[in-house]
Amino acid sequence: MGASIDQVGTQDARSVSVVIPCYKSAATIGDVVHGMDSVLSEGGFPHEFVLVNDGSGSETFQAIRVLCGEVDAVRGIDLTRNAGQHLAVLTGLRRVRGDIVVVMDDDMQTRPDQSIPLIEAVCQGVDVAFADYERSRENCLRRVASRLSAYSSCLLTKRPRELRVNSFYALKGSIAREVASYGCPNTNVQATILKITRNVANVRVAHHKRSVGSSGYTFSKLLHVWTSLFNYSNFPSTLSARIAVALALLAVLLIVSGAAFSNGFAVVSGVVSACTSLILICVAMVALHVYQILYTVSGIPQTTVREEVTSEKMEMSHE
Repeated sequence: MGASIDQVGTQDARSVSVVIPCYKSAATIGDVVHGMDSVLSEGGFPHEFVLVNDGSGSETFQAIRVLCGEVDAVRGIDLTRNAGQHLAVLTGLRRVRGDIVVVMDDDMQTRPDQSIPLIEAVCQGVDVAFADYERSRENCLRRVASRLSAYSSCLLTKRPRELRVNSFYALKGSIAREVASYGCPNTNVQATILKITRNVANVRVAHHKRSVGSSGYTFSKLLHVWTSLFNYSNFPSTLSARIAVALALLAVLLIVSGAAFSNGFAVVSGVVSACTSLILICVAMVALHVYQILYTVSGIPQTTVREEVTSEKMEMSHE
């Protein structure tokens, strides 16, 4: 992007909200917030921070309390349970007031100064700017899961294959508020964004090694994030229908060939097995969608806030 920090920061004095989901990050969240505060102040952006402790215990929330006393315009939210990164981000998006919203990690793998190119892209007209890492520093499990998620996202949400999507991005405040209105219990924020707008772009940034601790994502959590993509497409239902047609044709073929070779037992066994598998697949797909519908209409909250703290000066900081 061609604009300098000064040029972008003074353009319409756009305010920036920074949403950071926090999980066991007491050792790093201070560096992230102080770094972002310095970068945004230098760029002339009025700004605020929304820090969401995703059920990771009192140590992380205590670090957030300290930041409320050290940095202007910090809002800390303590969730009662570990809801996952996407719901933590969604909780933060419901509190933002800025013209532009930056969502980033709490571990310094995405550095504060790397947010400026993303903000520049939004200032220049795109609705959402996702980071495109020059080289990912995630572990092997995360890289495999990311590739599976990327393939599934292309298939289920019609995401362009050349678009890179991850947890570091900037978006217009109006888009953020639309995303925040989504009420599904198993939310995927990036998939929701792509349902709202296709005016998106990638911005090349650096990705750094984690200096403290390790990723909080386990295999089961990564699987949960992957299954959330099924909420954004009728592909599972369409796939079930196609399988049904294919198995019906196979059954006809087996019956005809079995009759020709007088092998009735094999034919009947194959048909019964195929039909049973199809029924189980269809039931599982229907059950998944029924669960989502019941959970949504029941009014059960996606997340519950235990406590919320703010800086004494909660106006957008603009040093």
